[in-house]
Amino acid sequence: MNEHIESFLNHYIDLAIAPEYAVLLTGEWGSGKTFFIKNFLESKKDDKKIINISLFGLTKLEEINEQIFQQLHPVLSHKYMSIAGKLLKGAVKLGTSIDLNGDKKDDVSININQFDLYSPDDNARKHEYIFVFDDLERTKIHISEVLGSINTLVEKDGIKVIILADETRINEKEYKNFKEKVIGKTFQITQDFDSAFYSFVNLVSDTKEVLETNKETIKDVYIAGNYYNLRHIRQSILDFDWFYKNIDTKFREHLELMQNLIKVFFAFSIEIKQGNMDANRLEKKGYYHYKDDIQEKTPIMKYYLNSSNILLEYEQWGKLFSYGTLPQDETDNALQNSRYFMKEIQAEWIRLWHYRELENTEFKQLLETMVGKFNRFEYQEHEVLQHVTGLLLRFSEAGLYTYSKDKVVEQAKKSD
Repeated sequence: MNEHIESFLNHYIDLAIAPEYAVLLTGEWGSGKTFFIKNFLESKKDDKKIINISLFGLTKLEEINEQIFQQLHPVLSHKYMSIAGKLLKGAVKLGTSIDLNGDKKDDVSININQFDLYSPDDNARKHEYIFVFDDLERTKIHISEVLGSINTLVEKDGIKVIILADETRINEKEYKNFKEKVIGKTFQITQDFDSAFYSFVNLVSDTKEVLETNKETIKDVYIAGNYYNLRHIRQSILDFDWFYKNIDTKFREHLELMQNLIKVFFAFSIEIKQGNMDANRLEKKGYYHYKDDIQEKTPIMKYYLNSSNILLEYEQWGKLFSYGTLPQDETDNALQNSRYFMKEIQAEWIRLWHYRELENTEFKQLLETMVGKFNRFEYQEHEVLQHVTGLLLRFSEAGLYTYSKDKVVEQAKKSD
């Protein structure tokens, strides 16, 4: 998918001469820039020295220099060296002997004549180094300072430099002028969902097989969500792996149920991570959170989700994404009461909860049974009475039950 970028980067890093310019890979947050470059450079580690610098949140150039120093001179970054700090760095000379542990014996003799403290300085070894600067748009250092520092690397030191950034989020006016001087090639990263997905599922064990089986379902949800952030798919996979541990084997083995569960899980996960849904509000208000809020009801509609196919209650989904998991008994009860195990359930009100899945004749018979028990005050458990009342109110509103909503409420109060 990004083969043309790989081809050029191979040419760029193998140049025998210093190109004297950096290469920029741009794309939206979560589009897979870091994933792409990490995979691309994996095969280069034997021949090249990769220096990765994260610019995220940095406030001064010294912090960039510190990252470079730590990777160029890992021995000087040893925990015993932290006491000496910057003073030690300034004192290092050719052939300096260092006592790391304070036993008055020289533990290592460091010869750094080939490098200054921050960048390679030996012409014979410059071709071995590739510097990668990530999150250019997220640095708090002035853009001109960052690009000026990078320009020193590519022009003065002849280093190959790759920059990762979402250009649409860089607003500084000087960026265009400095970019023209420092960056010689710009490529737009195209998302590769399939490659990223298989890489992510290799991070988990328990759920690897079921996730791979349902890859197309997850991909469909990802596309329907219209929020192309691979980083959030990775997070959702890890979240699902944790949730899956509290699902009984009986339900794991039901292929259709698991496909439905994965679809709903990833739909809620994407919408919550995108900020279109609020897990805490969902936990507290449940169905009515979406019934009354048109703006927040839209995410549910675009995945064709409704109360008959979301498997868990809205409140339970809210709790799951607020706290990371649900008690196993709650999960088991909800899945047992799903339409996939309906035949094992004798309670008519539970079967009517999934009324959209019933044939007309079966619906009428079950409704008649439930109404009879309701009128005879046979539903004594508070939670069961709530469910039955809710169903009758819904059926009354839809014209499927002849009693008015007021009469249903009045009868329920007598039962309570």
